[in-house]
Parts: sequence; structure tokens; C-alpha cells
Amino acid sequence: MDKTLNAVIQIRKGEDPGPDGKKMVENCELNDEGRIAKLARRYKFDEHQLPWKDLNALGLDKETLFNNHCMGELLKGRITSTALPISKEINGEKKDLGEACFMCVKGADGKPPAANPFKDARVREAMSIAVNRPGLVRGVMRGKALPTGTIVSHAVFGWNEEIGAAPKFDLKRAKALLKEAGYEKGFSFTIDTPNNRWVNDEAIVKALASMWAKIGLKVSVHSMPRAQYFPKVLSFDTSACLVGWGSTTLDAYRPLQSLSATYNPATGDGISNVGRASSAELDAVLKRLAVSEEIGERRGLAEEALAIEKKGVYHIPLLEPQISWVMKKSVDAPLRPDNTLVLDRVRVNE
Repeated sequence: MDKTLNAVIQIRKGEDPGPDGKKMVENCELNDEGRIAKLARRYKFDEHQLPWKDLNALGLDKETLFNNHCMGELLKGRITSTALPISKEINGEKKDLGEACFMCVKGADGKPPAANPFKDARVREAMSIAVNRPGLVRGVMRGKALPTGTIVSHAVFGWNEEIGAAPKFDLKRAKALLKEAGYEKGFSFTIDTPNNRWVNDEAIVKALASMWAKIGLKVSVHSMPRAQYFPKVLSFDTSACLVGWGSTTLDAYRPLQSLSATYNPATGDGISNVGRASSAELDAVLKRLAVSEEIGERRGLAEEALAIEKKGVYHIPLLEPQISWVMKKSVDAPLRPDNTLVLDRVRVNE
């Protein structure tokens, strides 16, 4: 293991690990140590960067992590809340050490918190109402957006004014909710964002970090090109991230099924549910919505699903961008809400 990791580290530093080292890295998918080396190479982490003293205090050593298949997650910078339960054999008896905890989120003391704060609805609500959405629209989007309180646009079937209403900006209540949840002194985390995918994407996230700082949250912004961003977040290698979504069917089902349904790779549900939120109530409504054909029933189910999503604060909706197209006066092209140019609908007036 050590030789393989050292070879990976040398390569990351631009050094030559020699023919044996290169061979170990090239064959890195053939065994556990190799898979770990591959992760270390991809995510630029190595075992020497890990807080082994803190981990040992929790009863987590390298052998335990290997046996529980969690070392790869640790080398990516964290042990995720979705990792397998950790167990260890002590004096011939297998002991359950509980669920692995988030290592990428840190408390005010700089140490990992006892629990993942994002699992607490009070924390999520606090973060949502600490966002000054009109300020984002005015200061970042230069008026080319609308504040929103849901994950779909007003053009999508299932949207209504109550669901779409943006949460009221309220720093005082946000601080009170964090205090009630046990995070009066705040905590720190990293948020990922692309810098070339959506209009003002990186600027939006930097503004969010500034807003959340006002309630005691220390947020580091990790910006990257879209080519790196999507493989990272869609492999659930993130604590928080910026998400943009449109519905090509102009129906609420597809965004909800992908963003909010419980993650299930076998069915394709929740494939973009990066936070791994899960609601049995929402899943049940979505199953009915998937097969409903009667328009009145379908509208009711879509509204119910969006209401559950909003109440649970499974996402923090920010704004609905407004699309800007430029064309000559002699050109007439219908502006679709999905930002798609349909060429056979374009007219050129002589």
C-alpha cells in the first residue's frame, strides 16, 4: 500500500516513481490498495494529509477503514454519511462503531461535528432564509432573474404561486434556528461550483458564502470548470454544490425524480440527488405522479410533491434566471423557457 501511494504522490508532484512505481499505478484497479491509489491520484489526497490522530481517537485506524471499505472515501477528503457502518473486531468480538461521519464539515472548534449538520432541517431552513434572494437578483444577476422558493420554473406544470414564493430573508430567525440546532457558533464547509456552466455561477456561490458568514458559517468556495465539476458532484464527492435544472418536458416529474427522489441507481431515481436526501412520503407521491394521466390528478400530485420538497428544504432554491437572446430586428425567433432554439420556427423578414 505505502509503495503504491508513494508512487501516486510522486506522480502528482511531477516526479518519476520509476518503472515499478508506474506499473503499480497502472494496475491500480486490481486490488484494494490499487483502488485507493487511483482515488488518491484523482483527488490529489494522500494518507499523510489525513487527521489520523483524530481518527484514532474515534477508534478508526487504517486496518478498520480497509476492512469496512471506507478508506477510499477518506482519501477523497472525507468519510461520507452514506458509507457502510463501521465495525471492528475487539478481543475476538465484532463491535459496531456506528455510521461514519462527515469529515469535510467542521465545527467551530475545527473538529468534525458529532453529526452531519445538513441532516437537520433547522440548519437547512436557517441557510435558506439567510439568503437574500432579491440581493442576488439585483447585485449578481443585474436584474435578469427572479427569486424563487422551488426547484422548477414558473413555466413548469405543477408550479403555483404558493410553492414558487421565495422564503423571506430573516437573519435573526436564521441565527435562532442554528442555535436551536446546536450550532450557535456555526461550522465550516466547502461548496463546489462550476465557473463556466451557468450565468454568474461562481459569482452566485461567492455571494452565498458571504451571506452565510453573517450567521456564523465559514464557507470555502471551490470553483472549477464544468468538465471537472459534474464528474465530481455526480459521484457524490461534495458537501454542498450549486445545481441548475430545466425540464425539457415542462413537467415537474423529471426534475423531482432526478433531484429529490431517494437515490436508486437501479431505477435511475435520484441520480442527481447529490445530497442524498430521502423522503418516503415524497417517493410515494412521485410513484403515483409517474403513471398518472388525468390532468387534474397529475397537477395535484405535482403540487403535492413540490410542496413536500419545499417543506423539507431538501434543496435551497435561489433564483430563476431570465433568458436573454439578441437578434436583428428582421429576425423573429420564439424564446422558449428551456432556452432551446427551434430553427424551423425562426422567421427572417426581408
